[in-house]
Amino acid sequence: MRDPKTVIDNSYLNKKTGRIRWRKTIEYLPDNLKEIEVLDIGDRTPITEALEKKCDCRISNTEGDLDFLELSGQYNVVISFEVLEHLLNPLYNLSQIN
Repeated sequence: MRDPKTVIDNSYLNKKTGRIRWRKTIEYLPDNLKEIEVLDIGDRTPITEALEKKCDCRISNTEGDLDFLELSGQYNVVISFEVLEHLLNPLYNLSQIN
């Protein structure tokens, strides 16, 4: 069984601290990213869908082990909320994003 702190689900999102943090996350991005390539580091979550709706865009997500992230392609915006602090080597992850 996975540690519940590593799972973003409705019970996690409905906690007061989570709601405040995710509301601020959604407010962070602009309203219209329709023609912009956006990559979210990590799995799709309800927040990914909320950001897509707010920003009128399609957000791609990474797959696989984020400690060994291998990216290809070009993105105008890369988001990585609540990921880096969980990685063994966040600098490697950031270098791949760069």
